Order: sequence, then structure tokens, then C-alpha cells
Amino acid sequence: MSQIATSSGMNPDVDTVVRRAYQLAALIESQESPNVDENEFGKFMLSSIMKRVEVRGGPLAQLVELRDVVMVPDQRDYDMESDVLNVFSFGMYADPGVSTTEGSGLTSVQEQNRGQYHTLSVKGSTGRPYIYFPDRNFKPLRIKLWPIPDEAGTIRFQMQVKMVTATSGNTILPFDDEWIQYFVWELASQLATGKGLKSGPGLGQKAESMFMDAKAFGNQQAPQQAHVDHMTGWS
Repeated sequence: MSQIATSSGMNPDVDTVVRRAYQLAALIESQESPNVDENEFGKFMLSSIMKRVEVRGGPLAQLVELRDVVMVPDQRDYDMESDVLNVFSFGMYADPGVSTTEGSGLTSVQEQNRGQYHTLSVKGSTGRPYIYFPDRNFKPLRIKLWPIPDEAGTIRFQMQVKMVTATSGNTILPFDDEWIQYFVWELASQLATGKGLKSGPGLGQKAESMFMDAKAFGNQQAPQQAHVDHMTGWS
């Protein structure tokens, strides 16, 4: 399989994917970049491709970030950011001043559903949280903690977030190489087809093969992890 190499093993940004697609479609020379109008059109087309991947059930829809939520003493409820679709599995609590990534003595915070949370007898108890309830009736999603925090600790949660868009050229695409390859080839196919080039269908067949490979690879992996130190605080 032909590969479109990423730079130094790092995830490319949107502009890089668009440029490589134009080059692959033979619409510009290998040392050239698309002009402003071509770049904007490429980003528009790439955004459409990414949305279709979600509709087709690609694992991009399962992009997961590890985000830190800073506790406020005596505050039970915490609204997540607007791009958060879900919070799941265990969270990890760190005492004030302790890192959630390198600190020792972290304790787990277990997810409970609405029924389990409803049966808690003393919801006003305070202390170190070890239970959370993700209330999905709220937009944005709201986390309820129990016991209510009595100090400014930090909980690192696993959050399913909306997939990034291609509207900004410097947006990094935090996906596995298999998906990056698919994006480049599919975009190249659509660009070539739009220009009436005979290479369009062949590029499209290669892209479809890459889609199936990327999806199969994703099914063998845990949800994609974007390991970021994303702090969310409330005051």
C-alpha cells in the first residue's frame, strides 16, 4: 500500500493533509502548496469526509480525551465543556497539589447510573468523592459527585468528545496513521474527480480499501486516546 508519510512521525495538521491530497491528485507539484481558494475548498471537502466517517461508524466517533476537573469545596455539580459527549468508566482522584498523571496515592471514582445515585441516602455528605453520576439530561453534560468534595482536589475523567473539524488549517488531526492515510486518498479522489481527471476513480478505490483497513484496525484497539493535560476549573 502506498503511504503518505507524516512529518517526523507526528500527527499532521489540516493544511498538511489538504496539501498532500492536492499533490497526490497531481493537481499541484510535489514542492507546491494549494492557493488560498484551493486550500479553503480542500478544507471544506475534508470536513465533509470526516462527517461521513462518523455516520459510517468509524472509530473517529469514539475519540477519547483524558481531562482533569478541578474540585471546588462544597460544590456537587460540574458542567462539562460543550464538546463533551460522554464521561465513562473510572475517574482518578488526586489530592490538592498532586498530579493526576505522575502522583501517587490516586483513588478511583466509580461511575453510577441514575438509579444507583438516587438510592444514596445522604446526598449532602462531604469528603473525598468516590462516586460520580453523569447526568445526560443536562446540556452540556453535568457530573454529580458523592460525597461532595471538601477540598480542591482533581479528578481525571475519560471523556468521549466531538471529533475535531477541518475548518482551521492548523488544527492537528489526532488520529491513527491509518485514518490519516484514508483522509488524504479520499480527498485526493474527490479533488481529481471534481477536475474530471481519469485518476479519480482509482484513487477512490484505494481510499475505500484504506477505509476498511482503518476501521478494522480501530476495532482491534481501545477507543482512541488523545492524552492531553486538559484542565477544567470552576470558581
